[in-house]
Amino acid sequence: MCTPLLSLQAQINETPISQSDISSTNLVASTVETTVEMVEESPTQTELATAFSIEQIEASSTTPDSSMYTQGVLDANRFYPKKSTGAGGTFCTSFLLSPILGLIPAIACASKEPSVANMGYPDAQLMKDPEYLRGYTETAHALKKKKVWGAYGAGAGAYFLVVALAYSQQ
Repeated sequence: MCTPLLSLQAQINETPISQSDISSTNLVASTVETTVEMVEESPTQTELATAFSIEQIEASSTTPDSSMYTQGVLDANRFYPKKSTGAGGTFCTSFLLSPILGLIPAIACASKEPSVANMGYPDAQLMKDPEYLRGYTETAHALKKKKVWGAYGAGAGAYFLVVALAYSQQ
C-alpha cells in the first residue's frame, strides 16, 4: 500500500530511498491514511451548510415563517384597533371591587380570541388565506391579552394605592 507513495516520493525527490526511510515512511503513511479517513468521516463545512439549509426548508414548512403569515402579523400590529377587548371592564372591576374579583373578567377576556367584527383587518381578500388569517388572529389575540392584563395590573395597582392611602390617613 505504501509502495506507490514511496515511488511517488522517489520520483519527486529523484533521490534513492533507504530501508530506514521505508520504515519511517510506513509510519507517516499510516498516519496520513488515518487522518484522511477521519477527515472523510466528518462532515465538511459545505455538507453542514447544505444539511442546515435542508433542515431550515423543512422547518419552514411546519413553522409560521411563510410570507403570508408574516404579513398577517405585521398587519395585525398595524391595523388591530384594540377596542372592545374588555380591558375597561377589567380595570373597573379590579379597581372598584377588588383585584381578586378583577381576575374573573381578566381571565375571561384574555382567553377569548377577538371577534371578527373587532379585527379591523385591512383587506377581506387577505383573510381568506389561511396563513395570513392565522398570523393576524394570533397577533391580534396576543395584543388583546396584553391590553387586558395591562388593564388588570393598572386597576389592581390603583386599588392598592387607594387602600394604602386610606390606611395611611388614619
